[in-house]
Amino acid sequence: MDYIFQKRKYGLFVHFVHELSCHSDGSLPQGMEETVNGFDVEGFADAVASTGAEYLILTAWHAKALPLYKSAVTEKYRGIKLPERDLLGEIIAAITARGIDMLLYTHPRDGHDFSPEDKLACGWGADIEGDKPDAQSFDYQKWNKYTLALYSELLERYGDQLCGIYTDGTGPYNNKSQRYEKTLQVLDYTKLRNLIKHKNPKLCMIQNHFGYLFSDDFEMPEGYFGFENDHFEDMRAIPAAKKALAICPFKGGWWPIEKTARGYDATMTTAAELARFAIFNASCTVGGGVCFASGPYCEGDLFPCGVIEQLSEVGALLRARRESVLDAVPSRSYPTLSGDTLQGLGGRCFTESRDGEYAYLHILDPRSALELKLPLPEDGATLHKPVSLSSMLRITAFSHEGDHYRLVLSGALDAVDSVIRFSRTQKAEKVLEWINDSDKRLHYEGDWKYVFLMQAKETHTALGAFESDYHVASSKGSAAFTYFEGSFVAVYGNKRPGNGSAQIYIDGVLSGELCENGADERRTCLFSSIDLCGGVHTLYIVTDSDAPFELDAIEIIA
Repeated sequence: MDYIFQKRKYGLFVHFVHELSCHSDGSLPQGMEETVNGFDVEGFADAVASTGAEYLILTAWHAKALPLYKSAVTEKYRGIKLPERDLLGEIIAAITARGIDMLLYTHPRDGHDFSPEDKLACGWGADIEGDKPDAQSFDYQKWNKYTLALYSELLERYGDQLCGIYTDGTGPYNNKSQRYEKTLQVLDYTKLRNLIKHKNPKLCMIQNHFGYLFSDDFEMPEGYFGFENDHFEDMRAIPAAKKALAICPFKGGWWPIEKTARGYDATMTTAAELARFAIFNASCTVGGGVCFASGPYCEGDLFPCGVIEQLSEVGALLRARRESVLDAVPSRSYPTLSGDTLQGLGGRCFTESRDGEYAYLHILDPRSALELKLPLPEDGATLHKPVSLSSMLRITAFSHEGDHYRLVLSGALDAVDSVIRFSRTQKAEKVLEWINDSDKRLHYEGDWKYVFLMQAKETHTALGAFESDYHVASSKGSAAFTYFEGSFVAVYGNKRPGNGSAQIYIDGVLSGELCENGADERRTCLFSSIDLCGGVHTLYIVTDSDAPFELDAIEIIA
């Protein structure tokens, strides 16, 4: 199914949570009534609309799972009477009235924040450190009954007014880094998906990213879990991603918790840097783009000083490029691969129109030369009739010269993004698909560890890998298995000195060896098949030594 979310490139992620959100003078509200009743809905909606965001993700509940509406389920299970005001419903109505898509953040396994009494009442059990219940006292049936009832109530109230539900948490099991572990199962995510989809099949399900996709349609991690914080001054080093990214480029975090005065400058970067990264990521993402995160004070219309002003400027820069960014899709002729950086691509990227008639060259580095050499399109398409969409830039010459196009410009490059539109003649193209190492179609056996950029932000070992992550095996006989439909398959890994090797079997037949011992190189093609003439095939990779072997991604061509 195609979801509205897939067409979006720019969103706003807002956490507004009792006991986390504060007043603009830094003081905390005294009770849920004060948190909810002082919120200026129209002022908040105007602030969100001024940013130009295409969609808003807002917390329905987070810490302690206290919804922003009077919840009969919360009162029944936990004896907590929430305020009469339906703050969530008012916000949904105000946001959608302004033409902005509405999604809700939820947390289906937030029992670790509950009081000891609530933990027992809802089935979470005794207190234990971390985001997991105590196995001896956890009541699976009771916790699932409570959680599914809470979601059912939410969907009955608002399900027809939304375009998506975001679920936080580490997934069905205790262990966040391994799949299919025989550890305590916390929630029946299959039933949760069934509940949401039966209420509204058009609702997309989005989850936080911890290395695997369990029951949702899309992933949206919290940026790179801190890696980006060291690069806001120059975001050209932050990788693009196929999945959407929720990024907080503001001091104070995802919600304003510091005692800050109205004059406090909350910004960590510039609107130009944020817009530039949003444009770059739009050349890669399959939906959602970049979702910048900040939250209001309890007054509702007030955000930390500088946040709304900066995002309004970002929105204006993106709207000015609607044709080539907000209404465009990633290029098939010049694809940006997940893990690419703007720095690595020389400060430029491509998008294309949804109908494939036009290709858009984005020159995102104003220091670029005015004479460019462009390789021929990967998909065999032909480019012609370049037109500058930037007012101060003109086309001086354009020609096809052997294995490249020569493009000569004159005038001045835009400080953020200069756009050249080409007419595009399509060829009968190949259908290409990438399967990331964390894709649920890949099954692992043996000794594998999941490595994500956040876990290696000091050494950057995952930087440049597809989706900025990989699985590494460290013992002989560890295996990875999947199936695919297509005519060609390629396997990508990471080369490093001392890395090992593996054998690859296609349809049970030994088809080659994957060797990773060599100079440092990410997202390296280790194997490419002969023509398999279509059909469904199996692929099995098994390591043949105890040296590390890193599986990054699989590319399929139909």
